[in-house]
Amino acid sequence: MTFTNDPPLISSIDLIPDAVEKADLDAPSGSGGKLVIGQAPNITITETSVVADAAERLALDVQEGDVAIQTNVSSSFIFTGGDNIAPNWEVLDFDAVGAIAGEDIAPNDINALGDILGQSIDVVTVNGADTSAASAGEFLTADGSGNLSFSSPQASSQVLRNGSAIEYVALDISNLPAPNASEEVALLTDSDVYVKDITPVGSPFDITSSGVSLDTSISPQDGTPEDIAWNNDGSKLFEVEWDLVYESNLSTPFDISTATFNASYNTQERATTGITFNDDGTRFYEVNRIDYEILQFNLSTAYDLSTAALDTNIPAEATNPEEILWNNTGTRLYELGDRPSKIHQYTVSTPFDIDTASVVTQINTETDEPKGIAWNDDGSRLYEVGQPSDVIVQYSVSSPYDISTATVTDTVATEDGFPTSIAWNNDGTKFYETGSQSIYQFTVQKSGWTTI
Repeated sequence: MTFTNDPPLISSIDLIPDAVEKADLDAPSGSGGKLVIGQAPNITITETSVVADAAERLALDVQEGDVAIQTNVSSSFIFTGGDNIAPNWEVLDFDAVGAIAGEDIAPNDINALGDILGQSIDVVTVNGADTSAASAGEFLTADGSGNLSFSSPQASSQVLRNGSAIEYVALDISNLPAPNASEEVALLTDSDVYVKDITPVGSPFDITSSGVSLDTSISPQDGTPEDIAWNNDGSKLFEVEWDLVYESNLSTPFDISTATFNASYNTQERATTGITFNDDGTRFYEVNRIDYEILQFNLSTAYDLSTAALDTNIPAEATNPEEILWNNTGTRLYELGDRPSKIHQYTVSTPFDIDTASVVTQINTETDEPKGIAWNDDGSRLYEVGQPSDVIVQYSVSSPYDISTATVTDTVATEDGFPTSIAWNNDGTKFYETGSQSIYQFTVQKSGWTTI
């Protein structure tokens, strides 16, 4: 090989831009053939930036692996590469036990204090707070850099705002009263500070409980509802008003304030005064004051009245039947009437099939014009509402679901001057009363959150 020109000197070749000097594996003495740090270029693998909001984050000059701490949401984001657009950023959030953000943690997965924050905890909400370190009376607070801890209230503390995403707000709590010894932890929801009391207020299924308070009321779909019924999980509410049944969907189970009208269905007969379902929603029942009948329908889709087909009917015992109700197993049926004013108890040989029902006993009602009855969850308590005294009567039942063993224990005044029916949620913490153009919801056992 022949060179036409002399080759360039090695020293004149810029082998490594920004290097302090060209790489020389033999020098300095003692390098052992390794690259000397001072001879390597200044390469940044990742860069961390603090930004005020998403707009500032999306304006950064970034490369894959860069991290941005966004202060308005107290979250960290990592850039995954490509153009600097929102989909190319991922949130870096982990909880104290290492679960990925967004997963639910059952209380026993953390510790006994898990119930402070509910039946399940979104780890984004917890965001690293060590609940085992909490003491009675402490608040869940943020240090401003995305870390949460339990501490005593201080002036201008940052307290967690309850919601689907974590958010911190400056809060001046210097003038708040000191939490009681029984209180566990406080959270901020909207503009209120809440303290968790470990002792629930009130007793489930007790209408005289100290925890009973009117929660909310809504207007029914049409006129005065004669009766209401729930599906099994409280996501659907059914109202009957004479010849129509109205169905509403609830975004929060058993909370009527979240009800949204969905559909209406014609009843089989006019003057329908009572409705109910079997235990799984595959059968629906009506009682009416025209033909004095109890009607049974089969539903091909549970709790969907558009799929109802009339199956059978039987005559009612009362001239003016007002309400029908099942026990928990469908082996007993109850009919309430005001002519005469009695509660009739049937035995049913084939569960939830009225064709196999026969009357075995009856008792006089406490009100002159009874309108509604309801059971608690185990048949040890029976409730009756009626006019013109406008009271709710609470019975103690010594043999579960057997009205012949019922004894009156208490009465309370109704909220409405024209009450028409009563109902419970599944666990007895909420109670419902229908009346003249209103449906009322009462809290019977408070969850333990109190405002300070």
